[in-house]
Amino acid sequence: MGEVRADGTGEEEILMADEQSALPTDVSPGGKYVVFNSGGDVGVLSLEKDREAGILKTRANERGAVFSPGGRFIAYTSNASGEQEVYVRPFPNVDDGRFLDLRAAIG
Repeated sequence: MGEVRADGTGEEEILMADEQSALPTDVSPGGKYVVFNSGGDVGVLSLEKDREAGILKTRANERGAVFSPGGRFIAYTSNASGEQEVYVRPFPNVDDGRFLDLRAAIG
């Protein structure tokens, strides 16, 4: 299968096939990655040829992930603390840190 261009030409391509539904929430600046929700976790899929996928799995419920304008961070909501709060992680190395976005918490 090929790819469908913005003008609708080309063929459809299945990017993911799994048992959990994957709901895309954002595309990175430059269009190289898509971030999605799947079963209470946040996933990232490369739109490059390798189609490599990564996922942020925790016991908490994460959702609504978006890329920062420069594409260097991913922000998402999580109930890890017992409350819905906004967290920010560096991208693509999401394991390099997790920061509570205090700006979102205060308004």
